[in-house]
Amino acid sequence: MAPTYFILLIFVFVNCYIARSVLLADSRRFSTKFNYVYRKKLIYGCIFLSSAALICISGFRDYVGTDFRSYIALYEIYGQVSFLRIFRNSEPIVPAIGKLCHIFFGPTNYQSMFFTLAVLTIGLYLVSTYRESNDYVFVTLLFIFVGCWHGTFNGVRQYLGCTVIFLGRRYIFERKFKQYLAVVIIAYLCHQSALVFLGLYFLARPKFSYSMLFLVILVSVVLSLSYNYIGDVIGWLHDTEFEFNEYSRAKVSLQRVAVGCCPALLGLWLLRQKQLNKVQIFYLYMMIANAATRLAMSGSAYFSRLGAYPGTFIPLAMSCFSDAFPVKYKKTMRLAILILYFGYWTYDVTHSHTLSDYHWIFEYEFEYPSWLSAE
Repeated sequence: MAPTYFILLIFVFVNCYIARSVLLADSRRFSTKFNYVYRKKLIYGCIFLSSAALICISGFRDYVGTDFRSYIALYEIYGQVSFLRIFRNSEPIVPAIGKLCHIFFGPTNYQSMFFTLAVLTIGLYLVSTYRESNDYVFVTLLFIFVGCWHGTFNGVRQYLGCTVIFLGRRYIFERKFKQYLAVVIIAYLCHQSALVFLGLYFLARPKFSYSMLFLVILVSVVLSLSYNYIGDVIGWLHDTEFEFNEYSRAKVSLQRVAVGCCPALLGLWLLRQKQLNKVQIFYLYMMIANAATRLAMSGSAYFSRLGAYPGTFIPLAMSCFSDAFPVKYKKTMRLAILILYFGYWTYDVTHSHTLSDYHWIFEYEFEYPSWLSAE
């Protein structure tokens, strides 16, 4: 694995740890001026630095990620077609971003599109996460370890859609269907697969229901036996015949499926141990959706990418669940979770030939757009 990733981990950990420590420090240790001015600036500054590092490593990557070469070719195409034609497309948001970058940064600076998408995907995700949780170290490291961060290297359009769904989670929690429907439509314009997760609204309930759990398991089993029909639906959406190739028939590794199921099992165990609050029950439903999706699509690497949507909820869900851990074992359990996910992340990236060897654009000559040049 590239040393860049480990350097990044250390940098992110240190900044998030400082932010968390300053937040929890006894206010009596600081002067009034420090409390109300510098203390807040220090927290925001550390969080900004860790977020900026994650964005820059993703946005300035060069030939890292499964679809990178494809998007270089698409960037040229986006620049040649009109906005009218782009918005006739069923997924116009990423092409529109590519078109704008092509106009402002030139036909050869495809890095501008990747950086813009990194800001929108990673930046918005982290801002939304930090607004809900000040557990900075835990949620940020899990964002990396569960695969969300590296997912932005591969499924560019899909992870933008995942971020949109994630940003709209409060409409599920607050039972505002019209607003959540609008969120799903926006996500659909990023990637059509987002439409499936309109179902998250009907899954989540204020109180936990074992009958709903049984229904989810039943639907998961049915879907696992219906890959041909799913392929027909995808072909219909794209107005072409879906062909099963080696990638779509490849089975998902057992450890990846286990990683998807563990948060749901942990939440169900906590549910039996004590009464969970409404927020914890909400995230338990999201983790059940995540586990069901991973299990149902485990027979196809292509279909399993649907798991990216509920997978984005894992960091906040695990942080929320940790509040219900027995006080005596809370720190130990949280540390164990981070260690286990770190092991999974290390194994997963090391065995990915498109991710393990990292390069970024500053290793080569970077061509700046004319309007930014010194001349």
